Amino acid sequence: MLLLLMIDEVQPGMRLARTIYDPSGRPLLFAGVSLRKQYIDRLRDMGYSGVYVSEGKNDDIEVSSQLREAIKASATLAVQDSMKKMYLLNKTNKALVEEVVRLMVDDILSQPEVVVELIDIKALTDHTFGHSSNVAFLSIAIGKVMGLERSKLIELGIGSLLHDVGKVYVPEDILNKPGKLEPVEMDKVRQHTVEGFESLSRLGSTQITHVAYQHHERLDGSGYPRGLNDKEITVYAKICSVCDVYDAMTSDRPYKKAIHPAEGLLLLKSEQDRFFSKDVVNSLFRVVAPYPIATMVQLSSGEVAVVTDINSVDVERPVVRVIKNSEYSFYDSIRVIDLSKEEDLEIVRTVHWTEVIEFRNRRMRRDLPHI
Repeated sequence: MLLLLMIDEVQPGMRLARTIYDPSGRPLLFAGVSLRKQYIDRLRDMGYSGVYVSEGKNDDIEVSSQLREAIKASATLAVQDSMKKMYLLNKTNKALVEEVVRLMVDDILSQPEVVVELIDIKALTDHTFGHSSNVAFLSIAIGKVMGLERSKLIELGIGSLLHDVGKVYVPEDILNKPGKLEPVEMDKVRQHTVEGFESLSRLGSTQITHVAYQHHERLDGSGYPRGLNDKEITVYAKICSVCDVYDAMTSDRPYKKAIHPAEGLLLLKSEQDRFFSKDVVNSLFRVVAPYPIATMVQLSSGEVAVVTDINSVDVERPVVRVIKNSEYSFYDSIRVIDLSKEEDLEIVRTVHWTEVIEFRNRRMRRDLPHI
């Protein structure tokens, strides 16, 4: 059985089901390897939030990436290169960034439906670069749903890929501080929007530069750096801001652990029309799967199931394989349910593998003969 587990749930002896890549696209651990304790500890120390594992022998669930690893790696390296040049030479590699974004746009446009199951299980030490490529990918996917033409998707992609370029001027000890920032430190962080705008101004496109300038603005005027309101914020910046917040919430950060994709989507929905564009948030719901393939969930019936496929029409109601009854005991036979066709059945929460293990251990202790 294929499972998507957070790193703290992974146990020695589990078999890795999907190869883990570093930011340059090189494999760190290959699919099929038995995960030793030192591997798990090393991944945790590096900041990896989770992995796909095989529990048992029947692995007929397939997990595929919507964006090829080579393109994701190129996007990440393009951000890294641009920020390095920005710091040393006060300029960015425009040709490289445009080339990578065109590859991303064409890859996304070539797919009839783009449903993101899991953007990235990435290292904390590379957050800024990996985060930027994730935000660009999500922004382009949302732009496609919203009907933007290819040339505008490229503009949106460039702006989103470089939205945090101004952070090159923020001291690393502030960016990586595990605790709450002091007011003067927060001012330094907020300045990255202005620094990014000024640094990108030579690219020639106001739309691109304003993504860096406005991606922390909010519809009600509570954002920064200028406190703009709904009508003053560009469409590109509205799209980028939603993707920026979503990826940040669902990624491990120095000061906060990642939350589940479903929780992140619900939080964004609760703030739509106040902080975020309702159209953009609704579009995000069309391109992000709240429950990625191989996620263990509990149904309203009390049963436990594993997500096996995503419904592109209704991503909140995937296809699931029911494996346990309401008492967490395995069924003798497994049944598959398409939740989009079952109105009376829904997902109520995600289930951690450790819950199942603990319940099993409690039952074993209860059933032991008393001596």
